[in-house]
Amino acid sequence: MSIKDFLSPINPELFDGEQYKISDSFYSGSKIFTSVENFPDLQDAKVALIGVDESRGANPKYDSAGAADAIRKKVYSLKKHASRINFVDVGNIIPGHKVNDTSIALTSILTELNQKILFR
Repeated sequence: MSIKDFLSPINPELFDGEQYKISDSFYSGSKIFTSVENFPDLQDAKVALIGVDESRGANPKYDSAGAADAIRKKVYSLKKHASRINFVDVGNIIPGHKVNDTSIALTSILTELNQKILFR
């Protein structure tokens, strides 16, 4: 089983604003999982973003629905400075049937990313 089996792609329409079209925006150099056919290559990645919209088990007054995409919009509108950061966005975790299933998926994803990004 591949980590992409646990992940859903990001809707590319999320990045329709002018702030994402600037050549020195964080978005411009990032590899983003936007369709099942284009899972990003992790080979040169130094930083990975994973969305986890999971509220089960949390305080009922906090809802994380849409939080990952809200964070993406802010991060990708930032400007890059000096050195190039090889950044990859692997999408959002598909929530499991139980909260523990989501935790297991997150652990699997982090383990593989750790091996591919840190230990090459």
